[in-house]
Amino acid sequence: DTNAATGRPQPAVVAPGGSTTLLLKLLNENGKASAKGAAASVLVTTTRGALSGRLGGASGEACDAGGGQACRITNPTTALTASNADQIRLTMAHPGAAKAGAAQVRAVVVGATGEAFETEPLTVTFSGPPTALAISQPATALLGYDPTESADQRNAATLVVSAADANGNKAAVPDTRYSAKLTDSDNKTVAASKAGVVWPLRVGDAADGALLLSDGNPQARVTIAAGRSAPLAAGEYTLELSVGSGANKLTATQTINITGGAAEVALSADPAGAIALDDTVTLTATVTDSSGLPVPDGTPVTFAEQSTAANVTLVLLSQAEQRTRDGQASASLRAVGVGGAYVTAEADGISDARSVTVAAPPPPSLDAAAGSLAVDAFSIWTGPRATTASELYDALE
Repeated sequence: DTNAATGRPQPAVVAPGGSTTLLLKLLNENGKASAKGAAASVLVTTTRGALSGRLGGASGEACDAGGGQACRITNPTTALTASNADQIRLTMAHPGAAKAGAAQVRAVVVGATGEAFETEPLTVTFSGPPTALAISQPATALLGYDPTESADQRNAATLVVSAADANGNKAAVPDTRYSAKLTDSDNKTVAASKAGVVWPLRVGDAADGALLLSDGNPQARVTIAAGRSAPLAAGEYTLELSVGSGANKLTATQTINITGGAAEVALSADPAGAIALDDTVTLTATVTDSSGLPVPDGTPVTFAEQSTAANVTLVLLSQAEQRTRDGQASASLRAVGVGGAYVTAEADGISDARSVTVAAPPPPSLDAAAGSLAVDAFSIWTGPRATTASELYDALE
């Protein structure tokens, strides 16, 4: 499998008795499938496990490699068909519990002209039986009700489920008899109508679809479905996931924090006092729920400016809608006119306002010693007597 974000192969985990298939693609300088005959040989090494190869699914040449040994496939393109000329399939079988651990697999491709190309190492972990299960921590608290807008996902979180064997090696998560539940602080199970847990996530949500994986691990998703009028109470909840049964049952728990929507918005300005023309002021909205807890990350906050003067006083330098992080969202504004303005911030129908004053520039200064009035880049003589041009020039200096 390939990581969608990086485009690089994800680490593979092979359970006892299992195997994994590796696909080596031979590409040209344009990222397209290489032509037949472009590669003279392929050298594959692994630090652990048994490796066998077939050329593009065709029978014929094969190779085996033990720990630390090299496996060579010569003239790889001769046995490939036109439909898979760029592919070499390799199979790695689990070497047995006594040899469990991580293997580093590399391939060196030698071109027909003698050039050599080496792949980045790929990690394949041969695990023992899983003995422990773990769930990743949600990045933020969840909203205690369904905001009903599809783009607003504050009420949901996707978590990663992982397993380890007795030696701490990454192990494959069992794929049978899954169960999940969410309980409140009184250990009461939250009704499915108010909170849903889906585990494992599958492509297209189909029951027989392929698992959605993160670094080779399955994912679970928690969604709060309670209505806005009857939300889940703010506080700590426990997510419990189990797999297997009897002596082979594995269980993992994780704390899920739930908060309410915005109940108070407090707006502050930096700097707090009056600002000058062309200065920038940053307004920060601190948004909390009815318990005084920060609202979930991603809560939308809309900033707006309304001038009290005849001309526009402030203009937004950022998007009007910002999202909270740790209960706060900020927007910057620049002073383009003299006078007063109000800036408002609104979240979930709750708002606060802050006045901002843009001060007028100071009046021109009088230089009494020289008897002149300084105005930008020139001076006006205000002496009581007539004077010559030379004297005026001296005064300007």
